[in-house]
Parts: sequence; structure tokens; C-alpha cells
Amino acid sequence: EGRLIVGGKSPCAMHVAETLAVRRDDVQTETFGLAETGNWDWSAAEIAPSATGIGFELRAADEALGTVALATVGTYNVRNALAASAIALHEGASIADVQAALSTFSGVDRRFQIVGEAGGVTVVDDYAHHPTEIAAVVEAARIRFPQQRLVVLFQPHTYSRSKYLLEGFQACFAGTDVLYMSETYPARETPEQGMPAVDLADRIDSPRAIYLGPLSGAVVAVAEAAQPGDVILTLGAGDIEAAGAQIVDRLPS
Repeated sequence: EGRLIVGGKSPCAMHVAETLAVRRDDVQTETFGLAETGNWDWSAAEIAPSATGIGFELRAADEALGTVALATVGTYNVRNALAASAIALHEGASIADVQAALSTFSGVDRRFQIVGEAGGVTVVDDYAHHPTEIAAVVEAARIRFPQQRLVVLFQPHTYSRSKYLLEGFQACFAGTDVLYMSETYPARETPEQGMPAVDLADRIDSPRAIYLGPLSGAVVAVAEAAQPGDVILTLGAGDIEAAGAQIVDRLPS
């Protein structure tokens, strides 16, 4: 007698829901998604960026429940907030409870985390290392900083992933003004198991990727090339986590 809240635009999630429906008639399934992408049980409409995040109108079917203001950015956070809202409301929370909670949620470490600002440059760190994640972060950065030059320092994670996700990597940085790439974080692998970062960089033209070698040297190069007004994104799942703070430290005050 439970309830499954499913992202309507996810083929995998919908497959799970359809499979479960055949086997379990006691589970109620409801869908959520952006209003512009379909007719969902729960939807987010009138999505618009703000000075501090992004906002939307929360709807249950065709009924507008209220406006939600998030302190985070990106349509992926809208979808996350929408799913959380649906569950909370089913469990007895009021719309006022939902609005208050979401307005104070500032996100988690390494998800569009603003590391610092110096010399007119803003540095943002994110764990994104798969093409889908990277594209979402780039989109969010474009919405949050529409007029600023967007610079990315990306550390590929494992050689095999660079090879089998090559097509995605070739497309996911579109919208970036400058793309730098550091040496691959190998984790458990050796270069023979896939594609080294220098080769991956050679295959990315939108924008043209610039390979900078080891991460320590890449940090120095990115900081030296930074211009006032830039937004620098450090992306990856390896030891690039510390790079954002190191870049900030090297920027002029």
C-alpha cells in the first residue's frame, strides 16, 4: 500500500514503474517533471532564475499549490525539489512547510559549491564527471551567470570511462567558453584500459579543449589565465576537489 514517485522523463525510472505495476497492484505510482515536458501528477511551471537561485510554481495535476524559491541553481535541482515536495506533502507537510524548507536548503558539498571569489573571479566546484552531469552543471552556470565568461577545468575520471563515454564528452561542454583538461585521475586503472586525457582533449572541439597535464600545473595555468568577471568551474570525481581553493589562493585579491 505504498507510493512510488517517478521521474516521468526518465526511461529507466518509468520502466521500473511499469514493471512494478504488473507485479504489484497495491502500489500507487505518480509521476513528476517539468510542466513544459509533459502532463505529470506533480509538475514545476514558470521556472525562472533569481539572484540567489531558481524558483518555480509547484503544481499537483492542474492545481497551483504555491511558488517555491530555491537557494540552489539548475533545472536538475528543480526536479529534485519537486520530487521531495511530492513526498513531503503526501506525508502530511503543508505547502508552507515545503516552501520554508526548500528556501533554506543550500545544497551539498561538491554540487555547484561556490568555493570563493578573488580578483573579480568566481570559482565553483562540482563532482560532475559523467557527460549528463557535466551538461547539467554547465547549463546551471549559464543560467546563474548569463553574462560572464565560463571557464572549465575538468579532470577525467578513469581511462575506460573517457573511452566509452567519448560521444557524450564531445557534446557536454557546449556552452563553455574555455575548456581546460588535466591529467586523468586513474583510480584503479592504467592508460591501456581506455583513453588518456590528452587524447580525449584532442577529440573535443566544442569548445576546443586545452590539455594542461598534471593537476598541480593545471591549477597554476588556470589561475594565471583568469580574467576579471570569469566564472571557473572545477569538475571531476578525483582529487580535483582541492583545486578550486588552490585557484582562489593564486588569484589577485
